[in-house]
Amino acid sequence: MSRHAYFDLELLADEQLRPYLPAPITDRHTIHEWPLSCVQRLDCADGTKYIYKSQRQPSVEAAVYRTVSAIHLLPATVIDDHHIILPYVSPSAHIDHPVDVAQGVLAHIATMPSHTPVYRTLDTIHAWGMLMDATIATLRQLVNSATFTHLTHAEITRIAEWAHHRDVRALWQGPVGVVHGDLSTTNILHTSAQTYVIDWQRPLYAPVVIDRRMIERALHLPSSTPPMTDALCIMLEIAWLTEAATRWFPAGASHYDRQITVLTQQR
Repeated sequence: MSRHAYFDLELLADEQLRPYLPAPITDRHTIHEWPLSCVQRLDCADGTKYIYKSQRQPSVEAAVYRTVSAIHLLPATVIDDHHIILPYVSPSAHIDHPVDVAQGVLAHIATMPSHTPVYRTLDTIHAWGMLMDATIATLRQLVNSATFTHLTHAEITRIAEWAHHRDVRALWQGPVGVVHGDLSTTNILHTSAQTYVIDWQRPLYAPVVIDRRMIERALHLPSSTPPMTDALCIMLEIAWLTEAATRWFPAGASHYDRQITVLTQQR
């Protein structure tokens, strides 16, 4: 086992991964990395390829794969809470029937049981309000301390207005369930035979309209969700970036400051 060159991550050596693979590793390539996870492609001697992920808190991905087996989930090998191996899947270059793909993905996620491990439970308006009140208080502290230099108090006030907007609160009148929370094109692997959803690091238990809006945006489909769904998605991202800036990677605070500022300008 070795430490990542830049981040607080542990990477298993080839010999430690070997018991979980059909053949010895001939090469490994890092395809994505950031402070909370490192993703590598493993090439094996028999021609097979796998994805190896090393993660740290707050990821619950290993727990999701350990708990849930579903048609849209890749068959994962969970080594422990921080290390998993997944089969490598090469997605199609183009999705011919995006509406069908979107409906299929949402239908499959809807079958995930209520005991699916989640990063955050936002099943009630009260839980939502507590999250946003804490986020707004933290943002004000970051601005007051000059940790954030781009975000302004006026923009924070705008976030607070969105958070308590009656049309946002009304979204809790619809179905609440397991939500992936990041249905981007990079997390939807569509092949001629199957569509998989990957990257279950931070799922939510929240209004399912969140995933619908995200996949519609990812696949460039017309919106079928209430207008303030976009605002809800933006605020969830702001809450995550705020937490990242204070708990998970404070060294990146200036980057998160700029990201949050841009997000406040999208409404």
